[in-house]
Amino acid sequence: AEAFDAEVEAMAVALQPDSEARNAKLLFLGRILELAMRIFGGGAQVFGFGSSANGCGEALSDVDAILYVPPTRGSQEEWIETAALRSMAEEWEKDWSLGIRVTEQRLGSKVPLLGLELLNPKGRPTGYTCDLTFRHMLPLYNSRLLRTYAELAPALPPLTVMVKRWAKLHGLAKTFENYISSYSWTLMLVYYLQVQHGLPSLHALAFERPGRPDQRGESDASTHGIDTEFVSSGAEARQLMREAATRSRGRRARQTTYESQSLGELLRGFFRFYAESYDWENEIVSVRLGHRVGRDDATVSERLDFSMVRKGKNSGQVQNLRFLYLEDPIETHRNLNFALRPEKAEEIRFSIEMAWQDLSQPSLGALADFLPCPDVGARDPQPGSWQNWLDGCLPRHVMEPKEIGEQFRMRCPRCRQTFRSFVKMFSHLQQCRKRWFAPLYKCAHCKRSFASADDLAQHWEISGHEDRRGEISRPSRRRGNARGRASSVTPVGPPPGRRLEVPVASPAPQATAQ
Repeated sequence: AEAFDAEVEAMAVALQPDSEARNAKLLFLGRILELAMRIFGGGAQVFGFGSSANGCGEALSDVDAILYVPPTRGSQEEWIETAALRSMAEEWEKDWSLGIRVTEQRLGSKVPLLGLELLNPKGRPTGYTCDLTFRHMLPLYNSRLLRTYAELAPALPPLTVMVKRWAKLHGLAKTFENYISSYSWTLMLVYYLQVQHGLPSLHALAFERPGRPDQRGESDASTHGIDTEFVSSGAEARQLMREAATRSRGRRARQTTYESQSLGELLRGFFRFYAESYDWENEIVSVRLGHRVGRDDATVSERLDFSMVRKGKNSGQVQNLRFLYLEDPIETHRNLNFALRPEKAEEIRFSIEMAWQDLSQPSLGALADFLPCPDVGARDPQPGSWQNWLDGCLPRHVMEPKEIGEQFRMRCPRCRQTFRSFVKMFSHLQQCRKRWFAPLYKCAHCKRSFASADDLAQHWEISGHEDRRGEISRPSRRRGNARGRASSVTPVGPPPGRRLEVPVASPAPQATAQ
């Protein structure tokens, strides 16, 4: 076991991201921002999220980025997701000197995005990739949450990378093949550290702040399915933990052991916990709560039992598999096992049990037999150096927008109402979608539905279906029929006088040399 633990430490050092990777990713975000400001004006902002920002990634982990453009006050002109991303893609495709190549355009997906690749000065790929979305701000909260956990528990980033590599090696981290995502494996590891080694819940610590109630009352988690109230600073979390320990003197305090155990011990403990202790049918992996609860507990959302699915023009609820419930700590009504199927679920449990069986053998073999990593070069072990893992990740400020006043406004894509923050807009959107569930505009050529005439006109520009015209269907006014039935079909063309031309902001005047 000691030799195995030493190999785990050496692998953590080899997998650790360095300053070169950090600087390359900052350059990537900087080039995206430069073009965004040229097209949309000085109000454009670019934020990073995902494993490169939350600390649980490697040197070549892809960069996930969000482009934010504030709504224009008093103007009906508004950027549609597809129009904004398409305008960026056109500029990169025309001018390779911008240092970015477009590898993929998924503008028709639920969350439209561009796949990008960073180029070196000679125009060759560097290996760094990015998925760029438009105004999809909610993942920033997930990344800030995991980054704070990584600051509290320095062992979390290397352990996460190893567990995700193990899951990908066995093909268990693909939602499109009915497994669970890499993000879900990260939450499983955080939950293990919480219930077995005393890592506190950052959501619970937020209620340890002075002047706050001892327990949660009616909150966004129960009303709108969003809970963004958590401690987002490692320093503040440690201070609150010290104050809580002082108040609990003479009583049984929460024991923290995640800092006193080696990486090898924690890695083996992860597989042991899910092989022997975790209740796969009834227990919920809830990082938000940080303690063990069942599916019927009143502190979790009843909506975890169902997921919304869409097939073609039809949408509806389907019951999730009652196995391995994974609560999203931000969208608390969302069960991350939505893609899981019975045979895949049993495969995950069986693989974990087999892994623990191998790791619990008295004659434990080499780490390379359990987790082969041929892409990791041989490096001399440097004890403790992996604890500086976050130094090679993107800095915190790339995922921390300032939601103050009018600086971070969002507009509902359905009713066009403007809100002061993304969370308020997202909470409103849950109700707005219920009121306007029926798609109003439909392309007669491909039968795709759109929420507005702007979206339909933009679809015509992208697909070339404009000459076939479109049709509009309005929801029925009868009660109890949310979707309604088309009461009239009227051909409509593009909005009068509007072609949704891409407006390009005037470039900022160049400073003259004195």
